Amino acid sequence: MKISFIIPCYNDHNFLDEAIESILQHTSGLFEILIIDDGSPTPIATPFDKYPNVKVLKLPTNQGVSAARNLGIQSASGDYIVFCDSDDFITGDVSFLMEEILERHQSADLIFGQMENEQNTGVNKPLTSDVFTDDISKRVRLISFTRFLYARKFLLSKTIQFKIGLSNCEDTLFIMNCAAMADKIVRSNYVFYHYRTRLGSAARSLLSDKKISDRFALIDGIIDLLKDQHSKAYILKMLQTFMWDMNVLHRVKLHLSEDSVTTYLTKLSTVYQDCFAFADRPKFCNQNGLPWTGFHETCMNLLSEADYQRLFATLHEYFSKEDI
Repeated sequence: MKISFIIPCYNDHNFLDEAIESILQHTSGLFEILIIDDGSPTPIATPFDKYPNVKVLKLPTNQGVSAARNLGIQSASGDYIVFCDSDDFITGDVSFLMEEILERHQSADLIFGQMENEQNTGVNKPLTSDVFTDDISKRVRLISFTRFLYARKFLLSKTIQFKIGLSNCEDTLFIMNCAAMADKIVRSNYVFYHYRTRLGSAARSLLSDKKISDRFALIDGIIDLLKDQHSKAYILKMLQTFMWDMNVLHRVKLHLSEDSVTTYLTKLSTVYQDCFAFADRPKFCNQNGLPWTGFHETCMNLLSEADYQRLFATLHEYFSKEDI
């Protein structure tokens, strides 16, 4: 069995060598590394001829990380795919994880292990079961798409791709679709991926009109996938997304124009109408493992009442305490 590591890259090549070296150091089986140059205006400085198993594919123009990863999926020759960002690195033997899982289960559409960052070194927590639940409402709440191994045959047969045009939330939408469509998902407590937290990185630069637009594209994806077929999963996923939207909304006044803030609030009030009408949200979330707190319930009520002044005051008070 072979693994394809897909690393999209645009301009910022500072950590690329470290990402490649980490794969070479920690991977014991058959593998390839596909560097997808997303139309960088200047050539990548890394001398790839010194690396075994590395191939560089270049998009003619900058099309975004979704297009780069899709090219990687189409070009990969591995049985399983791992997506690695160019500023992150691999800390464990992914081949070992794959072989351990397949020896016990013969097949899996998705395999996921654990990840770490500078604040969390990654703990091998005991698992009650390694076969992940068939409950769609729990599956679609899976996040951190880089901690997964994806069966390439599964991605191709289900025509699952990253949504072109999105540069934010594209990974959340991708893993949600994968989790919903997979026949078998298997998990491990094995830590293999290090997520590097950097100021200014795409994931941390949350606030702009484009990023807000991408968040609504994510919500549209949730509605399209779940609303008519999986009502329980739909409400839970929307409530999960709402929790993160409150985190974003906390900072919008510092980054967006007043018109943009007003537009954002108006649209939030529209997309969460089904959640406003859902009875006894706290009990529902508690029964289904979503950490819905009194703070979230207050925010939901204030948004539904269009009491935006009190909503911002509540957000400020809560997140100010969180930052201490």
